[in-house]
Amino acid sequence: MKKSIMPKKLSWKIAFIIGLIILIVAGGVAGYMQFRIITEINRHSELDLRFRLLELEEDIDSLFTEALDEVNSLESLVSVFFDVERYRESPDEYITELNSEIGGFLYDIVADSEYIVATYFTLYPEIAYLNDIPYAGDVYYYLEDGAIKHEEDIPEYNEYTESNEDYSWFFGAFTSEKPFWTAIYTDDNGIDMISYTVPVFADGVKVGVAGADISITHVEEVIRDVKVYDTGLLILQDCYGKFFETDEVIKNLSVSEREKLTDYSNNKAGKVFEISFNKKYLAASRSLINGYTLYIAAPKDEVTAEVTASVVRFVVIFVVAYTIVLIIAYFIGKNMGRPISALSAFMRRAGASGEIRYADGEKEALESYMQTADEIGELIRNCDFFLKHIFGAAGELESVANGDLTVEIESLSDKDTLAVSLNKMVYNLNGMFTEINLSAEQVSGGARQLSESATSLSEGAMEQAASIQELSASIDVLHIQTDKNTEIAKEAAALSSSIKDDVEKGNDRMNQMIEAVAEINEASEQIKKVIKVIDDIAFQTNILALNAAVEAARAGQHGKGFAVVAEEVRNLASKSAQSANETGSLIENSVEKAHLGMRIAEETSDSLKHIVKGINKSVGIINEIADESQKQSAAINQINEGVAEVSKVVQQNSASAQESAASSEEMNAQANLLKDMIMRFKLKSG
Repeated sequence: MKKSIMPKKLSWKIAFIIGLIILIVAGGVAGYMQFRIITEINRHSELDLRFRLLELEEDIDSLFTEALDEVNSLESLVSVFFDVERYRESPDEYITELNSEIGGFLYDIVADSEYIVATYFTLYPEIAYLNDIPYAGDVYYYLEDGAIKHEEDIPEYNEYTESNEDYSWFFGAFTSEKPFWTAIYTDDNGIDMISYTVPVFADGVKVGVAGADISITHVEEVIRDVKVYDTGLLILQDCYGKFFETDEVIKNLSVSEREKLTDYSNNKAGKVFEISFNKKYLAASRSLINGYTLYIAAPKDEVTAEVTASVVRFVVIFVVAYTIVLIIAYFIGKNMGRPISALSAFMRRAGASGEIRYADGEKEALESYMQTADEIGELIRNCDFFLKHIFGAAGELESVANGDLTVEIESLSDKDTLAVSLNKMVYNLNGMFTEINLSAEQVSGGARQLSESATSLSEGAMEQAASIQELSASIDVLHIQTDKNTEIAKEAAALSSSIKDDVEKGNDRMNQMIEAVAEINEASEQIKKVIKVIDDIAFQTNILALNAAVEAARAGQHGKGFAVVAEEVRNLASKSAQSANETGSLIENSVEKAHLGMRIAEETSDSLKHIVKGINKSVGIINEIADESQKQSAAINQINEGVAEVSKVVQQNSASAQESAASSEEMNAQANLLKDMIMRFKLKSG
């Protein structure tokens, strides 16, 4: 049997069920609330990171926006004032003139800005030539040692190449014809810088670039001063992937970790994402106005510290509350289980020992529990009512056990299974013992009759045995006579068989004679045909002889000799025809006689066949008589054996009849004893 997790004690069961319900309901509600709290805290943490990132973005973007606006204004100013033709006619003089026109504007840019440390307008060397050499004109104002200085620096022409990284600020904008931000670099004074340049067009000709150099020392100070939780990071990355190494953690980032951070920024811009450096961080990124990327990253455990503390507080409070509820539920269940325990003790003792009566103190204890108006009090009252009914039935059963079958158990209703069944049992016992008493009387009378019949049967069996012996002797005589008849039948059958063989031989000879007569008849027919041929030859010969005589008469004297011969031939033919007729008559007479003999022979053969059939039938009948005589003899033997068996059976019947008579006397005595035992029970009348 599968073991149940439910406790055995009722108090524990109630505590278990109440605790389980509270655990499911309160746990579900609290879990949902905690989930909502955690979700809100996480959302708040993410919003906090993103809000801080936006604030920093505004501060840093303001710096870059200032440089962008100033350089764009410078580009617009130069585009208006610059005269390409005059510059080409006299580049050195025009640069001096241009400086006087726009130099004040460049000076003011450096003087008014906190971050811009230099501003300039630089011309492409191949725009103008001086002494057949490309002229690289330049108007340049910069801050150095707290003072703004001016230079008209004309570098060597061969330095102006795209491959020269020192002039990337120039060719980045000039070649692409778009605004250009340089990578982070360090100037001669060790200050981290970036430059912003734009291409300058005048009179439809691309003449150079206008730009400004920006110190990002202030940006680095902002990044270092911002506190992101306890150990969070603020990271700035230029548009070329280079990081401002403002923190040891950033300095120690591997190449793969830097690439991973860049990938996350590209794929999840503006969203909070999780990334691992020396530990797990929650991070977010924003793209700045100049294409740089600003990252904010905080250790995950610091961001989720509030969530962890909230979960711990919730678990502690829930465990304490749940323990208190379980203790209360246990005492409630224990108090509810006392009446049931008392009733259970009585039922357990009754089930184990069969004792259906209250022990000392049990009845009083149960009666005190009956006074309550709850379901348990009702249960105890109903059980007491049921037990009283059981006690009454037990008393009536004891009377039945003492032999009183006249009791009547009181039934509470038609559905009172116990009372109905006990009354039915008493009724059935009454009927059964009454029938047993009647059956005992009938058995006693039958035993007496059986004894008398057995005695008569024994006497009749002895007389029957004597008659069977006489019958056996008569059957022996009949058996001897039957054997003699069988022998005579066998001799008659043998004689008939011999006669049948002789007749069959005579029949065979007669058949041979018929065949011979048939052959004679056939030969006579052949002779008749030969004689007919001879008669035809004689007739033809006679005609030939007549024709020969006619021809001889026609020949006259010369035919006389031939006429004589023809006459002789005709005479010979006449004699042959006459002899053939006589022979044919004789043969016809012989054929008629042969036909007559053949018919007589066939009739004789038919008579012999009938005789053979008769003899065969007689032989069959005689053989059947012989077979039946043998069967009759065997049957008489079986009858004789059967009579012997019957004699044995009759003798055994005689012995059995004597034994049956003795048994009947014994059965009569037992039936009287059974009647005496039934009389001990008190039965209902009728």
